[in-house]
Amino acid sequence: MERAAHDCFLGARTLRNGCLLEVMETVERPFETFAGRDSPPGSRRIAAGFALALGGIVCAALALEIGLRLCGYRVPILLTDKARETYRIAPQSRFVYFGYLPGEVEDFHNPVELNAEGFHDHDYGTERPTPSTYRILVLGDSYVAALEVPLEQTFHKRLEDRLTREDPLGRGSYQVIAIGQGRTAQETEIEWLRRYGPRYEPDLVLLLFFCGNDFMENDPEIFAEASAFGTRYITKVAPRKIRLYHELLLFPHSRLNGLAAEAAAEYYAEHLDRFDPSVGRADIESPELGLYRNPLPAPWQRAFDRTAKLLEVARRETEKLHARFVLASLSGPQGIGEFAERALWARARDPGFDYGRPDRWVDEWAERAHVPLLALGPPLAAIGRDKVFWKHDQHLNPAGHAAVAERLYPFLVDLAKH
Repeated sequence: MERAAHDCFLGARTLRNGCLLEVMETVERPFETFAGRDSPPGSRRIAAGFALALGGIVCAALALEIGLRLCGYRVPILLTDKARETYRIAPQSRFVYFGYLPGEVEDFHNPVELNAEGFHDHDYGTERPTPSTYRILVLGDSYVAALEVPLEQTFHKRLEDRLTREDPLGRGSYQVIAIGQGRTAQETEIEWLRRYGPRYEPDLVLLLFFCGNDFMENDPEIFAEASAFGTRYITKVAPRKIRLYHELLLFPHSRLNGLAAEAAAEYYAEHLDRFDPSVGRADIESPELGLYRNPLPAPWQRAFDRTAKLLEVARRETEKLHARFVLASLSGPQGIGEFAERALWARARDPGFDYGRPDRWVDEWAERAHVPLLALGPPLAAIGRDKVFWKHDQHLNPAGHAAVAERLYPFLVDLAKH
């Protein structure tokens, strides 16, 4: 089917060129014939109607093209696997970050410089600038790493800047130290806490919990399944999507052509199992959807149980540092890809599907453990997902980081005062 689609598009291109030659030949005929002297009245009416319809289509296309340009829409660039080969998560490495998943649209191109520990943050000395300096240690995954935005626009650096400017605790000096990398969860975060906690001796430890793949990455079986899905998608789905997109992009500078090619390629990738018998639904639909199914599959119940134990370990390790342990949660299916997100919302009212389960679970755990929790999902949803997340990458954009920092500030200041 994929080959047939390819031939169809080549045929369309040939037909377009043939029509162009025919129009040119018509223009070269004697004016009298073109005016219809040798044609019957009915033919002239048909020709006039055809010309009018064609003119309307051209005008509509031009209007759409102009509208897309005025709105700032640009011709999409689809990421290939080669982009990931340029990323090196290591101490003091530098690279330009375009996004993680091949086949998705490039939302940004952000220069990244990692610190001496391999994290997206400044370098901080073990000694405090002043004896009264208030230190916050932020732990998390890719939402803390925030490779999608410049460092000064991340929520932790915005938070540090505001604390320093306003000095709400009368400390005179503040440091918000971010320790986060993608594809990590609580087990790795506990290792970081044990390593960097004694070094920095924070007053408060903030763990940013993602109500999505944090559960998945806490269970080896589910994590292995999700990793296998990622590999299949990158090797089987993404290349076909990219190839079709370029076949359809006949006019690389046309915004309208780019929009149509993107939409068609996205549909093709979502339904690739209908076009290619070698591709199954398991290659397209993320296994992370199991997190929301009713009844909860046994492996996911095991992931919930293990997550509870790991969060308790993180709390105890923080107490050993004589610091306060605090949770902030990000919710929503944005971390499992656009197709899975649309499928999830479509099933949101299905009794066999429970979208709110992860958020409720974190809420209930925090209440039982007497751990302060700031749920960031509801306020971000109120602002609008399209305003705070990148359209395709699914991570926070600069406005999203600003919104998170704005809500964290009063929450953390109030905790520090009491």
